[in-house]
Amino acid sequence: MQLRNKRRQWTTEEKNLALTMFYKSPATYNFLRLQNLNLPGPSTVRDWIGQSKFLPGFNKIFMTHLKKKFEFKEYKEKACSISFDEISIKEFLEYSKDFDFIEGYEDLGRFGRTSNTANSCLVFMARGINSSWKTSVTYFLAHSAVKHAVLKNLIIDVLQELFDIGILPKVIICDQGSNNQSALKSLNVTENKPYFYVNENKIISLFDTPHLLKSAPSPEPYEPEKYKRTIFLDTETEKISSMVYGGENVLVVESKNQEGCRVLLNRSDLIRLQYLEGTIFEIIHLTTTYTHTLLSKQVRAFIMYLEEKFSQMQSPPVNEEEIIMFIKRNTDCQLVQSEPILTSQIQFFAAAHVAARLIERKARNSPLLFDGEHGMESPMSPMSLPTHNTFNHVEDKSIDHHDKLWTSDEIHFPQPCDENDGPDFLRALSPSQFITPPPFTVHPTPVRKVKRQLF
Repeated sequence: MQLRNKRRQWTTEEKNLALTMFYKSPATYNFLRLQNLNLPGPSTVRDWIGQSKFLPGFNKIFMTHLKKKFEFKEYKEKACSISFDEISIKEFLEYSKDFDFIEGYEDLGRFGRTSNTANSCLVFMARGINSSWKTSVTYFLAHSAVKHAVLKNLIIDVLQELFDIGILPKVIICDQGSNNQSALKSLNVTENKPYFYVNENKIISLFDTPHLLKSAPSPEPYEPEKYKRTIFLDTETEKISSMVYGGENVLVVESKNQEGCRVLLNRSDLIRLQYLEGTIFEIIHLTTTYTHTLLSKQVRAFIMYLEEKFSQMQSPPVNEEEIIMFIKRNTDCQLVQSEPILTSQIQFFAAAHVAARLIERKARNSPLLFDGEHGMESPMSPMSLPTHNTFNHVEDKSIDHHDKLWTSDEIHFPQPCDENDGPDFLRALSPSQFITPPPFTVHPTPVRKVKRQLF
């Protein structure tokens, strides 16, 4: 082949060798051509394959190609399933120049041709079980459906041809057509014995899953459980019960104060209510953990702004009503730097609260106290311990902290006691000292600054 003249046509032996090498591995075939081995081009090999003429029945050339392709394959790659089905085709007659006869009549291969025009086509296809390959094997033209006696013989012929070329069919699949069922019964396939033998080779018979689902009995329509009306809650103003309405079970909520006021909730409505409940609780949690902290800080900044504003005015507001009017008329919204700015909400909804705090601070002339590190002290704040200097031991000079009297501007976070005081400090306190001091009062003793970081 390497010394041949390129202008001379390829011989039959050279074509068969090229086809065998190409079927074995197209990548290897291209690699040999790159090594200057004189081989036909891949497009030429594909043209040889495409030039095959297929008539109903088994084509020897096609079977030879399949044999060459699977000649060196492993056992798992040769295992396959065979499926067959019939499709309707248009009746049409046409003269074939290649075979010199009219095509379009019923043709069942070795069972011969008839004068009836074909309107149905029976196709057999092979598909790999352990590898992804599939190919049509053969086809037959029939007038209406193929008779079950002929179909039985065609099934055996197809399986035998595939065994002869080295392919190993394991399963045969078809739909639940009447002729298919009759052909399988003639092969002794039953519900308890869903298989048959071809030359001692076991073939399992299956119906395709889509047709099994189509032929399965449809489920009975859902009927809601019929039971007596159950009352869950019955008070003077409302009543909650269950009933069947519109073909489904519903929960009935009705009012006794207003006639005709009744709400019906089905299953989907109750699920939506449950989702809404979870959403509300989530919003409340976010509000209490984030918005409350932010609002407390901005209220403190707003009060400090008002104190500074009043100190600059010649005639500042005196009573609570004047302070409220001043707060609501104030147009300066850039009082705080944190986002989002809640100054407008404070002006419209908390003006009375801010005014009361201002008057109380002015009356007591005390610095503003805060709850923890987030905001002002509220009635819900836990009781704090007074920080009287009641040590019952001699002060250790080696302790790394010192006392310092803080100014009112430095007091931001009250410190009930020093963590180094120990349990003796709490025992020295009298019960009267645990009484919660009134809000916004001056702490009785100076707050201690701790330089050393304990944790």
